[in-house]
Amino acid sequence: MDLQRCLAHNNLQDGIFVWLNARHHHVVTEFAAYHNGGRGIEHGAYLNDFDYTASVLYGNAAGGVAPHALGRDKGSLFDGLLIDAAGHELAGEAVTFSRSRFTGYRKAGVAVRAAADGKPDDVAVLDCEFGGNELWMDPESAPPRSIVLRRAGRSEALQVRKADGGGTAQPQWNAAVGPVPALAARARPVQPPALRLRGAAAPTTRVGGRS
Repeated sequence: MDLQRCLAHNNLQDGIFVWLNARHHHVVTEFAAYHNGGRGIEHGAYLNDFDYTASVLYGNAAGGVAPHALGRDKGSLFDGLLIDAAGHELAGEAVTFSRSRFTGYRKAGVAVRAAADGKPDDVAVLDCEFGGNELWMDPESAPPRSIVLRRAGRSEALQVRKADGGGTAQPQWNAAVGPVPALAARARPVQPPALRLRGAAAPTTRVGGRS
């Protein structure tokens, strides 16, 4: 399935909601989601392969992206996205965020939250720019299988662990970090999408009047 140049705005819940286990590869490109009451993209369920590219997620009340699934064969990829908060598991392949820009958030660009099933996270955040604190780990989350972060313009990468998992303390992340062996994926420049929004509807609000 390919989805191209679609727009979702001012919905009560998410811009895109995926809850699918599939063997086929899916591509979503040049997608824009703004002022939705949920997330720009909420992606599950367990194992699938999706590429989200060249897309803008702006001002979604619950956050830009919430990945719940791991990749089935190639892994899921979020590449070249602009994620602007505007003030607001099974064995599988890693979920990768790459060449994207995170901005407009309050606590952290990437949050590792506790999951109901306690499955370990397997996430790579490569060559991304952040407008503040890059990452925050929920103290109730399970020890991750692997969380790797390489900042834009840097060659070195960090392995992120629970705060009590050994390594160098990173208090602002509520985590500890250690070095990662050389990554196979070479460093690349951030590539925010060329997609631009002209005019926009007013921000939506959640049920009960909460933004």
